Amino acid sequence: QMYDPKYFSTDTSPLPAADPETAAYWYEGPAKAGNVAAQRNLGRVMLEQNPSGFQRDRAIQWLEKAASAGDAEAVDLLGQSK
Repeated sequence: QMYDPKYFSTDTSPLPAADPETAAYWYEGPAKAGNVAAQRNLGRVMLEQNPSGFQRDRAIQWLEKAASAGDAEAVDLLGQSK
């Protein structure tokens, strides 16, 4: 989460800035393993990068997986992405 712009803080992170691409990389493994929070966060980080086409579709798929597992924040993000 230290790379994720949503959670990044200069007060608590050793990094100079958030890095959404690196955050997505680290979220992907747990997301594939079924971690619902990682699925939501991966979808959100991917959408925040304003993707189109295949990348946007992948982001939506991750959010749908999290939403189908009952993640309310993923449901909200899906509603906002339309």
